[in-house]
Parts: sequence; structure tokens; C-alpha cells
Amino acid sequence: MSNINIKTIGVLLTATGRYVDFIDQFYTSAERYFFKDIAKHYFLFTDQEYSPPPNVSVIPVRGRGFPGDTLYRYHRFLQIAPLIRARAIEALYYFDIDMRIVASIGREFLPSCDKPLIGVIHPGYYQEKSGGTPERNRASTACIAPEERYPYYICGGVQGGLTEPYLKVAKQIAQQIDSDDRKGVTAVWHDESHWNRYMASNTDCFMLHGPDYCYPEDQYLTGYKPRILALDKDHDFYRSNSEKKRRRFATWGRVRSSIISLLKHLLPYSVYRRIQRLRRKQ
Repeated sequence: MSNINIKTIGVLLTATGRYVDFIDQFYTSAERYFFKDIAKHYFLFTDQEYSPPPNVSVIPVRGRGFPGDTLYRYHRFLQIAPLIRARAIEALYYFDIDMRIVASIGREFLPSCDKPLIGVIHPGYYQEKSGGTPERNRASTACIAPEERYPYYICGGVQGGLTEPYLKVAKQIAQQIDSDDRKGVTAVWHDESHWNRYMASNTDCFMLHGPDYCYPEDQYLTGYKPRILALDKDHDFYRSNSEKKRRRFATWGRVRSSIISLLKHLLPYSVYRRIQRLRRKQ
């Protein structure tokens, strides 16, 4: 529980290309469930036309595709730091736009003076200490050596912290990414790799929350009920810059969803879950 009386929260979102389709559903769920007793302002980075509600500031950007739009998110956060401070935002949260909040989230999810950063344990590795898929390439500034120990591997899609500590992290990660760029290196999981590198070096600064705050829509996590869903989608369709490819991916996505739905109804539950686990390992 936070020991700070936070009155204003900023929510950072990126929706470029087809990801604009997810804006309204995320916004509606956040307004319903996310810190209902605290004033919120949203900062939306997009390259699409969008008519925002009064508490959303739209920041026009040039879409960089995948992985550019996610890798360079921290650079964009720094660019609007004056706007964030002008609105007296006391805590910042970043969400992937294809998330949906499905349960009330309150002050238990606020950072504190001694734990100013918020991390969420990755749903794929919540049963592993010092696990996950960190960057191992020593040429990258995101590298976590195999002998290093850290509590858990954390996801990149939900994160946050007190405004100034979080912007400090953003600055350091942006500098690391720039350094990697100069060497022609890209971390294996892009911004998430750098976020984990920072956590591994600064574990005492992090308040870690369970995978229920990033719960995959198509999975079952033992011992957890979803608070924030990571929506199932066709990644290739949303990341594609070609309309022809998007149409092809959309058709395959519909076929794939129909097959999965049919299997779910026809197969015994234990067999269906085994197929789901095999899919995740691919």
C-alpha cells in the first residue's frame, strides 16, 4: 500500500496503425476500473485520426512499425515530460493499448516512497525465479548475464512509478537504446529487455505485482484471477504495414479463431489446455 497521497495519475498509451482499434475498449475499461477515486489524464501517442475525450491528450507521432513503436516508447515519454509536469502528474503508468482492465484496481497498485517503481511479473514466467528470456548478448546494454540473480522476469506491457523516478528510468533506457543503435544491436525483446535490465540492477526500487495484472486472455494461470487482460490477437495482422498482408492475416485470424473455438468445445479440457501450452512454447 502506498504511503503517498497521490491525487493525479497519468496513463501513457501508444496506438499506431491498426492498434487504434483498441483505444476505446481500453479507455472504457480504465475509466470503469482503474483508480476510480483518483483523477486521471491519458497521453495517447498515435499516427491516426482520433477524437479524444476531454481527459485525453493526443500526441501525433510518425508510426515506426514493429518493433520501432515499442522500442522507442521511452524516447516519446521524455518528449512530453514538460506536458506531464505541467499537469502536476504524480504517478505514471504505461499500458499496451491491447489490454483490458476487468477488475477494480486501487491504491494497492500505487508506488511508494521506498518502492517508487511498479513492475508486473511476466505471466509466462511467474513460477520461475531469475527466469524468463532476458537479453544474453553482452554487446547490448540490456544484457543480463546468466549468473545474475533477480526476483522475477517482468513484462513490458504494464509498468509505472512515481513521475520523476519513472522519467529517470525512461531517460536511462532511452540512452541505452541509443547506445545499442550505434553498435547496430537490438535487444531480443526490445524495450522489455531494457526494463528488465533496469529492474535487475535496482530491485529494491520495485514494487512487484503478480501476473493477474497482465493475464493472457487465452491462458489459465494457476492461483490467479485476471485484473488486467492481455487480449488475444493476430500479431502479424496488427504489426503489418501492408494492407494486402493485413487482409490476408485477418482472414487467417478468423479461420484460426474458429478452429480454436471448435477444439475448445469438442476436446476434453485437459487436452485443450495441453494444446494451448504447446502453442505458447512455439
